[in-house]
Amino acid sequence: MIYLMKLGGLLNELKNNIDELNNYNNHLEIKINKLENDNSQLNWEYNQSYCIPPGLANQYDYKKLYSYRQCIMDGIANNNSYINELKLSLDKNINTCKLYEKCFFFLNKKY
Repeated sequence: MIYLMKLGGLLNELKNNIDELNNYNNHLEIKINKLENDNSQLNWEYNQSYCIPPGLANQYDYKKLYSYRQCIMDGIANNNSYINELKLSLDKNINTCKLYEKCFFFLNKKY
């Protein structure tokens, strides 16, 4: 910590930006994992909707079942869209973080 206090303003700012980006990247990864787990659960529920016992098949309202399955598929599609957006943001942040790290180490060698 004492070493960081001795760093110049630019180096200190770069180090802070790197730390903030790493924290935000971890947050994005947690969100992506949660959404992927949600999709797994939705996929399981969708598969279970086909497991109707033969004796009870006549008692099911197939319109409601179809609607239920469609809602599950819509949820999976929405999650996948959001996951793709988060992954693009994560890739951008990782590249920015790498650039900041290269700048930090280059400037740190000079001083």
